[in-house]
Amino acid sequence: MSSSSISASEGRAPRPRIARHIAGYLAAIGTLVVLAVPAFLGLVALGHGLTLDMAYDKVALRLTEKMALAETREGRRILVFSGSSGFFDFRAADVEAATGLATVNLATHSGNGLAFLLWQAETVARPGDIVILPLEDGYYSEPGVTYYGANVSLAMGAGFFDDLPLQDKLVYLRNIHIRRLLKVAVARLGIGTYELEPGWTLPINANGDMEAQTPDPAALAALIAEVSGQRANGFTFVPPAFERIRDFVARMRQRNVAVVFTLPGIMETAAPTEAQIAALAYRIDQTGATFLPLRQNGAIPAEMMFDTIYHAAVPGARVYTAQVILALCERGDELGFACSSEAINAAETLLVRAAERGYLIAADAELAAIGPLGEKLFAALEAGRTYRFSLARLRGCRDELVIRADGTGTLDIAIAGKPVAPLIAPGPLAEVRRQLTGAPGLVTVQITVREDAQLHLATVLRESSCKG
Repeated sequence: MSSSSISASEGRAPRPRIARHIAGYLAAIGTLVVLAVPAFLGLVALGHGLTLDMAYDKVALRLTEKMALAETREGRRILVFSGSSGFFDFRAADVEAATGLATVNLATHSGNGLAFLLWQAETVARPGDIVILPLEDGYYSEPGVTYYGANVSLAMGAGFFDDLPLQDKLVYLRNIHIRRLLKVAVARLGIGTYELEPGWTLPINANGDMEAQTPDPAALAALIAEVSGQRANGFTFVPPAFERIRDFVARMRQRNVAVVFTLPGIMETAAPTEAQIAALAYRIDQTGATFLPLRQNGAIPAEMMFDTIYHAAVPGARVYTAQVILALCERGDELGFACSSEAINAAETLLVRAAERGYLIAADAELAAIGPLGEKLFAALEAGRTYRFSLARLRGCRDELVIRADGTGTLDIAIAGKPVAPLIAPGPLAEVRRQLTGAPGLVTVQITVREDAQLHLATVLRESSCKG
């Protein structure tokens, strides 16, 4: 045998060994997959209804609590489903008082996604109910089973998974958090326990409404500075969202459940435009659902927000809900209820006064004390007294302080500690406008009533003209 033949054979000899190694690796991987898939599915099954200490569990517990509240209410109900904008901004108690129908706020977190939200509504609703959906824009652009929705529903039980078609089941499984499954294994084996920390969320009332307190002024100023430059993005309505909503509306109609869409609450600077609302209304109408336009497009004054562009403090939630009440009452005949004239007038008054002194955050609570929201048109000002309050200075906007007062005398004004020209009232209603200056955030305004003045405050408001 030639040396060349020997060399060639020596070069070919290792190849069978390499092939055997590759085959062995593939067999090992295949074995792991065969074992891993049942283990994974088993952990998912064991995780259904198991409460752990993750963010998803907070949402799951809150939603379970709200669904239980809805279950206890008898007769026709108004049920509200949305993300956290509805959780913070919608006052179901106010709607119940206006319409006479039991109303429950079931809003939680927008990350749950459209598929899970519609399943919730279909699960809770009974014949004769009205389902209101003030959805944030994300629901229309990401309509499938989401990462958050899969993990929240897993903590609640198997109901959502069981009702999904096969394709959505696969998406659901793909979205399950691996760390969650590891905790499921530890909990089910009795190796460890997981409990949510005390005080893990803000309280809700008997209607499911968030009882969010007025935020710290420094935190609110920081929020306004950060997000008040945001403008409306509109609603991206992708075809799968349209199809899910259309099919949902058809099923609910068969069960005699009315489906009503409307706008979410949002900070004034980011409220949708008329053109954006018209486009959304057109798409909703095509699904067979009812669309409710709102008097102020869902806008909430910046001074009334809590901690995000979608989250209002309680005064802001009342303003947003007043818009919803007026829209609902206008369609009362169609929806099968009647609002009292007192309820309609109260909502109208609240919206008028919300743009004026009633919503201001008083630095020393004195201005708030002289005229609570909506109680009366004029508030007497005490001679020789100083009142302080805060107004928003919005990014990208020209903001003006407007004060109207009736009577005689002089009202001295200081903005951010700097005196500006006073209001001098000769008798009938007098008005003064002064520009708010400084960095975006909250600006402190001080008004001092001179000793010889006899004045009634008619209006204190901020008027803003914003770019974009």
